[in-house]
Amino acid sequence: MKVKFFLNKYLYILGLALTVFILNSKESSAALTSVQAFQQSLYTVTKSRCASCHESTTKPFHASLDVQTAHDAVINNSLANFTTPTSSSIYTKVKGGHHCWSANCTNDANEISSQIAYWKTLMTATTVINSPSTTATPVVSVPSTSTSTSKMRAWRIYNRLAGVPPTSTVLAAVASLVETKKIKEAALMAMDNTNFYDLTLKNWIKPWSNIDKSNRVPLNDYVATTIGIIRDNIPFDQLLYGDHLYIAGSGTPGAIPVYDKKSNNHYQKLEDSRSSLKDYLVRVSQTTTTGIKDTAGVLTSRAAGAAFYSAGTNRRATRFTFMNFLCRDFEALHDINITDYHVRRDVERDPGGDSRTYRNKCVGCHAGQDALGGAFAYFDFVNGEMVYTEGVVAAKINKNNNFQEGWITKDNSWVNTWAEGQNANLGWPSQTSGNGVRELGAMLSRSRAFSECMSTKVYELVCLRTPSTDADKKDMRKLADLFQQDENYNMKNLIAETAAVCVEE
Repeated sequence: MKVKFFLNKYLYILGLALTVFILNSKESSAALTSVQAFQQSLYTVTKSRCASCHESTTKPFHASLDVQTAHDAVINNSLANFTTPTSSSIYTKVKGGHHCWSANCTNDANEISSQIAYWKTLMTATTVINSPSTTATPVVSVPSTSTSTSKMRAWRIYNRLAGVPPTSTVLAAVASLVETKKIKEAALMAMDNTNFYDLTLKNWIKPWSNIDKSNRVPLNDYVATTIGIIRDNIPFDQLLYGDHLYIAGSGTPGAIPVYDKKSNNHYQKLEDSRSSLKDYLVRVSQTTTTGIKDTAGVLTSRAAGAAFYSAGTNRRATRFTFMNFLCRDFEALHDINITDYHVRRDVERDPGGDSRTYRNKCVGCHAGQDALGGAFAYFDFVNGEMVYTEGVVAAKINKNNNFQEGWITKDNSWVNTWAEGQNANLGWPSQTSGNGVRELGAMLSRSRAFSECMSTKVYELVCLRTPSTDADKKDMRKLADLFQQDENYNMKNLIAETAAVCVEE
C-alpha cells in the first residue's frame, strides 16, 4: 500500500510540476492531473471495450466504474508506456489478438496507443492556452500533508474545477471560505477561472456533440452554446428548448470569421485563437441567426445536425438526446407491451421470416422511439447545413416501405408512449405529446430522469467516479432535487453543491 501511495503521489506531483512549468512559460497552458487526463483519453476505450472482464471480475481493473481505480490499475500494472505508446503492454496484448473489438486487431491497438499519447499530452499541455501577453503568476503545487485541512480541501476543489492549481493568493481566499464551511462559494470561486470554461467544461461537453462520444473534436456551436448557458446562469433545462445560440463576440481577438450556418469554421478559429470562452462568447437568437423556426437549443444546432441528422431517418437524433440528457439508451427502455401503432413502415414485421423477432425484440424500442421521432420530421442536414422546412416532412423519413400498413409520418407531431408502463418511473411531466423539437425538448428536460442524469454527469466530473454505492446514489438524488426544485436548473450551482459532497475525497 505504501509503494502504491508514494507512486501515485510521485506521478501526481510530476504532473503538477509540469503544469507549473507550462503555466509560467511565455505561452502558458492548462494541464490536467493524471487521473483527469486518463479519464478523457485511455479510459474512454477501456471502460467501453474491456468492461465485460476488467470492470470488476478479472484483474487488472482498468475498466472499473471508479476512474481512480481504473487509473491506478493502469499505472501500478505498467500497462501504459508514455515514452513509446506502441511499447505499452496493453497495446501489445490487443495487437496480439486479446479480445479485439473489430476485425482488425492492429487498428484496435492503434486506438489504444493514440489514447495513451493523448493522455500524456493532456498532462503536459492542452489546446487551451492563455494569451501570450498574459503574465503568469506562480501557482501552488499540491500541499504537503502538514498543510491545514482547509487548505488541502481548497486546493482540491480549485484544481478539480478550474483544471489548474491556484495561485497562493487565490488559494488563501478559497481556503478561507472552506474554513467557514462555505464550500459552495469556494467552488463558485474556482469556476471564475477562465480554464473552467476553456478546459473543464469544454472537454466535458464535447462528447455529447458526436456519435463517437469523443472530446477530440473541434469546438462547435453545440459545445459553445452549452458553455454559454452555464456561464450566464440560464436554467439548464433550456438547453433542450430555448432559442439560444452562442457565438464569438465582435471584440474577440484574432481573425475570427463571422458565424456561418453552413460551416464550423467560426468555432474552429475561435478555439485556435485560444481566446477565453468565458470572456468572448455572446448569446444570439438561434431562430434569427439560422432562420430555423422550431429551434430547440443544442438539439437544433449545426453540430447536432452533422452528427445526428446527416444520415438515416433522424432516429439517431432521438436516441442521442436520450443518451446525453436522460442517461439511457433505447435498450434500457425496451418495452414490448406498449402499442406499436407508430412503428414506421421501414421496420419489417417478420425479420428473417419470423414475426416473433419483431414482437419480442424490434417493437420494444421502435414503438417508443418512432412515436417520438415525428418531432424531427421537418429537419435534415444537407450540404453542411441544418435544413428546416416547415410543413414538409423530409423525404428520408418515410423511405423503405417494408410494411405497407406501417406508420407514415405526415407532420411533426409526437407522443410519448413510454410515459406509461415500465418507463413511467422516469418521472415524466403532465404534457406527453406535442409538435416539433422544441416541445419535445421541453418535455424531456422537465422529466425526473433529466435531473438525475445531469446530477450523475456532474458527480462523475467533480468526484472523478460514478455514484455506485447506496450512499453515492442517495447524494446524487439529493443533488437532483436541488437542481430541479430549489436551484431552477442552475448548472453552476449543481457543480458547486456536488463539490461540497466529495470535497473530502
